[in-house]
Amino acid sequence: MPPVLGTRHDVSEWWVTSVNWRSGRTLIIAGSVVISIVVVASILFAGAFFSQAGVAQNFLIQLFKGNERAAYDYLGTDFQIYARAQCPTGRITGCAELLVPEAWDDFQGITLVETDAEQGAQLFHGRWSELDAPVAIVVVIREENGSQVISGLRGFVPAGTDVDGSLLRGERRDNALGDG
Repeated sequence: MPPVLGTRHDVSEWWVTSVNWRSGRTLIIAGSVVISIVVVASILFAGAFFSQAGVAQNFLIQLFKGNERAAYDYLGTDFQIYARAQCPTGRITGCAELLVPEAWDDFQGITLVETDAEQGAQLFHGRWSELDAPVAIVVVIREENGSQVISGLRGFVPAGTDVDGSLLRGERRDNALGDG
């Protein structure tokens, strides 16, 4: 019998003792609820981290934080070859160091501004502590062996309406790296 408005202990005790946890039906329902929660969480997690925007954003964060190994893992095969041959010390972070002057100081974050699915390009605005305005950065993404990979970068110039659109569409190729 359910408790009459009693203490919290009485209610939790009633719940534990009144549910037949050995019942197959109860176990199936409880298991289904747990599995549903795990599936929904997995879908949300995968969507956030493995979408094109997630791949590009995670790459840029690793790149600007100087995490060579993590940034390099996002690169497609051709861009890896490019980085080893063209970037200082053969590192993609070496190329980033050339494009981001020390005077900009600390990396503060990035924001996805626009996507051009036809070009496989995404425009981000990067922020650094000593800059008053954001910097426009375009990440070019393509599919390689079933995965989204970075195939190029361009931009690293002050953001603005005219600059952003032409960088995104590939009409401007300022500081292009790889297929950028």
